[in-house]
Amino acid sequence: MQAAAALKAAVEFSPDDEALVLKAARFQRADGLKGETIASLLRALEQKPRGLSVHALLGSVYASQIRSPNAKQALRIALS
Repeated sequence: MQAAAALKAAVEFSPDDEALVLKAARFQRADGLKGETIASLLRALEQKPRGLSVHALLGSVYASQIRSPNAKQALRIALS
């Protein structure tokens, strides 16, 4: 839990650090926190709308939830 708290604090301090946001989102996903993962990635896209890695991970999370239209949209952006 300390690692999760540290990552959350780091992202709050540097929300535009895409690599840090991705690490935190992957950690959340591994913990089964899909809703929080999606929320984190959507916040990251507010900071950097063309974040390709963020779109790719978001598409992957949506696909795992069988949210095909959302997954397709995110993955199309990542691949464009």
